Amino acid sequence: MDATALERDFDREIAHASPLDNAHGITLETIPKHRVLPPRLTRFENAGGPSAPPEIDAWVVLDECPDSDSAGYLVVFDPSARIYGLAVKSDPLPVFIGCYGSLVETLNAM
Repeated sequence: MDATALERDFDREIAHASPLDNAHGITLETIPKHRVLPPRLTRFENAGGPSAPPEIDAWVVLDECPDSDSAGYLVVFDPSARIYGLAVKSDPLPVFIGCYGSLVETLNAM
């Protein structure tokens, strides 16, 4: 999936979403200020356990704290699993913490 197709998928999921329910204040109304456009393909350290690859590449589609390089969750799309998940900012690589399902399921898991 490329960035343009991912943007369409994001828009489609949000257009059919019920109100979001997460502890981080991301709502359907605030998504535009957190959205990463265009999505950016990023390398992540993988916290997926000993049998998981040490690093993965995923698309960043939403940044909880866009003004910070170190705080907040990143909502990502894992192209190999074709599913959304969460990551946290870290240096030198952000850390992928897991897949959660659809975009809405992932936003509600925050």
